[in-house]
Amino acid sequence: MNIQVVRDVDYLAGIPICLILSIICSIKRALGFGKLDWNEAPKKVLFIELSEMGSTVMAYHAMKRLKALYPKAELYFLVFKTNVESVKILGLIPEKNIFTIRDKKFGEFIIDALALLPKLWNARIDTTIDFELFSRFTAIISFLSGARRRIGFYRFYSEGLYRGNFHTHKVQYNPHMHISQNFLALALSLKAPQNEIPMLKAQLFREKIERKHIEVSREAKQKVLNKLKAINPSINERSKLIVIDPNYSWAIPMRSWPAGNYAKLAKMLLRAPNTFVLLTGTIASGGENAKKICDNLKSDKCIDLTGKFTLDEFIEVLGTADVVITHDSGPAHFASITGTKVIVMFGPESPKVYAPLGDNVKAVYANYACAPCVSAFNERHSACNNNKCMQAISVQEVYNEVQKALK
Repeated sequence: MNIQVVRDVDYLAGIPICLILSIICSIKRALGFGKLDWNEAPKKVLFIELSEMGSTVMAYHAMKRLKALYPKAELYFLVFKTNVESVKILGLIPEKNIFTIRDKKFGEFIIDALALLPKLWNARIDTTIDFELFSRFTAIISFLSGARRRIGFYRFYSEGLYRGNFHTHKVQYNPHMHISQNFLALALSLKAPQNEIPMLKAQLFREKIERKHIEVSREAKQKVLNKLKAINPSINERSKLIVIDPNYSWAIPMRSWPAGNYAKLAKMLLRAPNTFVLLTGTIASGGENAKKICDNLKSDKCIDLTGKFTLDEFIEVLGTADVVITHDSGPAHFASITGTKVIVMFGPESPKVYAPLGDNVKAVYANYACAPCVSAFNERHSACNNNKCMQAISVQEVYNEVQKALK
């Protein structure tokens, strides 16, 4: 779907729907319906994170922490169908408890959203935790699910972020805190006192954020090597394999590093003996850029793998590589959980908030005065017409970081 259409519908239809639901909620409260036992443990918890695969990875600690607090609670997840694999790899949610909504066509989106509600009612969801920042659609789903506890980010005195007044646990979004800690605040708000405004009053920096770790086995790495050898017999066990994911971010295009820069970087890297560049991504998001890079290099040491792997296989490729290079996007987060060294470039968003977790990650950031320009407070929509913050990250700077990582 066109991202601007989504924003417009969320604004034009979402605001009046949220207002109506808020009025209904206020009337129910005034009549004494729906009183909440603040000390009652949740039994059926629905996490909602539709659109960002990387954010799903970042929510791992919050979900695991909630499960530790309430071991008897059954966990569910709602995600766009195109991102469902990012939930499965976390290993926290039973596959039968994952609800999906198609997101390719608007008509399919509406049909699936309406069909979702009976499923949520049948599941008897009693708690929703909305990981989306200020989406009105997910707030509406939270209310219509029938859940008695509805946890989400609340605007308080921020303008333009209205999405109703029917959350039972209103959490302050902190733009100066890593997104994984913001997600943790949502989960921990279930333990907060009822009269705490805003939630959550806690020093989350004291808590070590646990990330998902996937150990790619020797067998899996050998399988990847065998596939690569079939493409180029020159590849061997001592080869340096450098993954470049030049995906194009349709939701936030200004996050992308120029394809020409990726091509120049790959050319510099391929000067080293027994070094190979693997271009990854989906056909939709990275296929065109990968083709441009390969056409530019005209080298059999540059291998285009876009669209050739499932997510599980893609992670095996990332875990086999010596270094992964990409800009702020889902692949950076998937690479980080394998333990492979990752170099990720940031521009319109801050690495302080969205950098992948782990000591194996190096964030490269030009730190422009106008950045970060996309955030929770503007629906991640920027007026930027020239992403100089990304163009300012030089090929030489990234190349130097790759050399450090290889050493």
